[in-house]
Amino acid sequence: MKIENILEAIGTQALDRFLALAGLPETAKIEALASVRYYRGSKEDREFMRSAQKLEQQWYDSLPDTPDYSVYKGEEILPDIWACWVAYSREYLRCMQNPRTILNKDLQGHHSIVQEIGRPNTIADLGCGIGYTSAALAQMFPQTKVYATNLADSAQFRICQKMAKMHRFSLVTSVEELPNIDCVFASEYFEHFESPIEHLKEVLAKNPKHLLIANAFSSVSLGHFDRYKIDGGWIEGKKVGRVFNQYLRKAGYEKVPTSCWNDRPTVWVKKPRYES
Repeated sequence: MKIENILEAIGTQALDRFLALAGLPETAKIEALASVRYYRGSKEDREFMRSAQKLEQQWYDSLPDTPDYSVYKGEEILPDIWACWVAYSREYLRCMQNPRTILNKDLQGHHSIVQEIGRPNTIADLGCGIGYTSAALAQMFPQTKVYATNLADSAQFRICQKMAKMHRFSLVTSVEELPNIDCVFASEYFEHFESPIEHLKEVLAKNPKHLLIANAFSSVSLGHFDRYKIDGGWIEGKKVGRVFNQYLRKAGYEKVPTSCWNDRPTVWVKKPRYES
């Protein structure tokens, strides 16, 4: 059944609905709620995130030589993805709707990110997780064709297939399958690629006018790398954000000033910002 207002799908009832959609046991509820509290600052709740901790350890044990991408495949990761939706992606979407998020030259609130984007023909939600962000974008931009990318043959992909049918978005397995895209939404996405600049080039080949990006290269988390491969060398995570932003500027994009907390999502627009 379609969720009428996806941005409000965060409480216990919404979680119960997600568990039913995913076919997860009641024990997954404990992990999902603990993960939300942890991401909101309650460090003592990490001990209840047993599946996430196990997968994270499995991931980092596989680095640097043989990254174990199987950590993304199973159901064990789903409670953590739910928590990331609640604590991060949903908050970015809410920030996009704030009517005074985009700042003018005097750093005063002027209009929303949604207004800044306008009426794009296409939007792509990269690495869409459980599909809630994609569904929310479809609701926020009802006249826009929304695409979402996710890993084939994974538990999260199967959930997204159900969400795509209910919420009018198109699900694909890679950026290569996308048509040209007007706007890209990428929440906690690029840090899951060992060569993020190379993947960014693939994304920019789709000629987006706007990019809404929330990167976290320096954080220790499931699927993140200790170091990243850039221009034939290796760079530690805390330095990648600067290189990433430099590449976007060289590619003809400028950062739009916003009041979003910690600049997340960062709004990039291809020059010229305004059409003459």
